[in-house]
This record gives sequence, C-alpha cells and structure tokens, in this order.
Amino acid sequence: TSQRSFPSRTGLKDDHLKSTTIHSLHMKSSTVATELSYLEKVKWLEMYGVDLHPVLGEDNVEYFLGLTPSGIIVLRNKTKISEMPYLARITKIYFKGRYFMLRVCDKN
Repeated sequence: TSQRSFPSRTGLKDDHLKSTTIHSLHMKSSTVATELSYLEKVKWLEMYGVDLHPVLGEDNVEYFLGLTPSGIIVLRNKTKISEMPYLARITKIYFKGRYFMLRVCDKN
C-alpha cells in the first residue's frame, strides 16, 4: 500500500513555531488569560487552522483545497493560487462518494 502525505508546508511550520513561542511567553498567566491571548495572536497567522484536502483538478494536476473560516483557498505546489469567500463565486457544489465537484464562476 502507498502512503499519502501532505506536502511540506513551510508556512504552516513557521506559524506553528510562532504560535508555540507566543504561548510560552504567557505560561505564568491564568489559563483563561493565556488562551485568549494565544488565540488573539494566532488568528492573524495566514495558515493557522486551515484544513487542507488533496484534490485532482480537471487537468489531472493535484491541488489542495483549504477550508478557512472565511472561505476556500486553492493551493498548487505549496503556493496559494486562489481564494474564494464562501458563496461569493461558488455556483455549484456536488459530492457523492469520493467525487467532489466545486463549480466557480469567473472573477469578471
């Protein structure tokens, strides 16, 4: 069997290192104050909390769809190539079994 792994995401590793450093600065505060301060800082990190899913495009190129609180991002070769706010440009969503289709209208 072949194992499938996500691509190395340097940005995510950097974000994790930054968030860990921020968290360690607040170790002597109360738990609630520490968590609120931690979340206030990491919410501005670009890839923090992004849930990536591997997909195959119509051109048989592997992409990753990243689900974020504000929308969907598309990554190819570790580079963000598109960002779509939810429902702004999405005209159709279809999912059945392992098949997922997301139809998006042009920017114009």
